[in-house]
Amino acid sequence: MNSRMVELEAVLSRSAPDRQAARRLAVDLARSLDALSARRDVDRLLRCAAALTRMGSADAADALLIAMLALVDPTGPEASRVRDQQALVAVARGR
Repeated sequence: MNSRMVELEAVLSRSAPDRQAARRLAVDLARSLDALSARRDVDRLLRCAAALTRMGSADAADALLIAMLALVDPTGPEASRVRDQQALVAVARGR
C-alpha cells in the first residue's frame, strides 16, 4: 500500500482538510505512482481526485489523474473512468 495515498486519504477525510497539505500530498503521489498501484487502487485514487476537486484543488486532482492515465491500459475501463473524472475536474474549473 502506498503510504502517500494513505496520508492523502487521512488528510481528505478530516472535517476541515488542510488544502495545502492535500495538494502537496496529491502531487507527491502523482510523481511516485506506479502502474500496479494505479490499476489496483483506481477507486481510491478516483475518490481522492474527486475530494480534491470538491475542496478547490482541481490542479492537484488533475495531476493525479494525468499520472493515472499514463499508467493504466488506455483502452481499459480504468482509463475510461479516469477520463470521466478529468471531465468533471474540467467542469469544476469552469472550462
